Amino acid sequence: MSSHRHGRRYDCPKAFLWAFALYFIAIMPILRADRYYVDDMGRALTGYLGWSGDGRPLANVFMEVFNLGTPLTDISPLPQIVSIAILAALAVSVARYFRINGTILPALVFAPMVIGPFFLENLSYKFDALTMTLAVFLALVTVLKTRADLTGALLGILGLVASLSLYQPAFNVFLVFTTIQLVYLQRQDAPVPVWAGLLVMRVAQALAALILYKPLAASSIKGAYSARHSQLAPFSDLPAVVGRNVLLFWDYVTAALTSIWGRTLLIWIAAAIIIALGFSIRYIMRHWAGRPAWQRLLMVVAALGIVPALVMTCWGPMLALLHPVLLPRTMIGFGALAAGASLLIVLALPAHLPPRWQAGIAAVPLLGLVLFSHVYGNTLKLQKDLEDSLARQISDDLAVIAAERELRQFTMIGHAARPAVARNNMKKYPLLGVLVPVHLKDEWGWPVDQLQHFGLTVTMAKEPERPELIKHVCHDDAQPIVRRGSYRVYVADDLAVVVLGEAKCEAP
Repeated sequence: MSSHRHGRRYDCPKAFLWAFALYFIAIMPILRADRYYVDDMGRALTGYLGWSGDGRPLANVFMEVFNLGTPLTDISPLPQIVSIAILAALAVSVARYFRINGTILPALVFAPMVIGPFFLENLSYKFDALTMTLAVFLALVTVLKTRADLTGALLGILGLVASLSLYQPAFNVFLVFTTIQLVYLQRQDAPVPVWAGLLVMRVAQALAALILYKPLAASSIKGAYSARHSQLAPFSDLPAVVGRNVLLFWDYVTAALTSIWGRTLLIWIAAAIIIALGFSIRYIMRHWAGRPAWQRLLMVVAALGIVPALVMTCWGPMLALLHPVLLPRTMIGFGALAAGASLLIVLALPAHLPPRWQAGIAAVPLLGLVLFSHVYGNTLKLQKDLEDSLARQISDDLAVIAAERELRQFTMIGHAARPAVARNNMKKYPLLGVLVPVHLKDEWGWPVDQLQHFGLTVTMAKEPERPELIKHVCHDDAQPIVRRGSYRVYVADDLAVVVLGEAKCEAP
């Protein structure tokens, strides 16, 4: 399979292998860390599905089939490796569509999507990485492969509904690359009816997919958390909510991307947005003369809208949420924008520029991305090793106490510490504080899963029993019956409180 641009041959197998090798090397520390990432802990223990309750019913179906039935079992790192293969194939598909030739250049252009600082969290899930990646695949393939006819429109709608049913934030990849596609068509001097017609179809696909998905999500979403974070703003409040969320998301990103590596990525995106505007203005200058009024109007609207579109499409429908989830794993659209930025910058390079120079320019953000992915993976392992050791000791202590007296419930106060090296890493990369979660902390859910991996059998108290349990155990004269360097255990009657770190045994 080959294509031509500037007289150079395009080698699909080699491009795929380069992309796969680069992406695999980048996430290798995450695989080496081998940490059950938040929800992974419960799924590894009991094999439950549970994605349907988050409005992701197709994730349930796919993982049950991929895992050859339920209960789910830990088959990592296979899902993550398959995810990397899919993303490498996407890199090749993007390069072919936008006529980016060479063997290494496709991998470099798409790298900010795959090993960007936010999508790394998606790839950290042992059970969830593949469904999230498939959602990205379907969203992007809809842009790259569906034609501007009825069949293409319908196939695209089905692909987008499936993407939403796998992982909703991946829908924003479709929106970002639709905008990039518009810029590309203008760069290629496509007639106004061609890109305008395609844009109308893409908007129709997006709206139809969201309309079809809405009742599907409403019938499947369960639980207070999912219900809260899927609540849309009333129509009358929509402009204010969208404006607030645009600032909220971009503030989150800019606060997370500190130091040279983060600022380089933000400057990279800013440069690409200017290039996109330049392509649009150049298109107007080339095609203004002799065009009817309606085409001139569309050209002006496109030029005026290109910057707001790029700034907003990376967040997509999340902008309409009353309580959006501000976590790296929902920022898939930002990774798509960063990859789109690389694409636009390469497209803006002179045609006569040697391939090695094009690759060198496309690689500008790469060093920072790879360094961060390795620091992240190493920090994951440090935190895992510390908490595994702590969980094993706490589980053993509670088991000994339960053998000596009846122990009905326990709870925690405080949280596990950060390893010293991890704290140093977080000084340079504050985003690690979010990306590397502490599982052992004073809330129900992850702590009990973590401890059950090491043999815990005592029940952990939920709300609303927890405050009363603490009040009963943590009285003024309470003394720990177990005192360790990292925690203490207090017991009263058949109740226990594990106090971590510098926290105190006292009611909240």
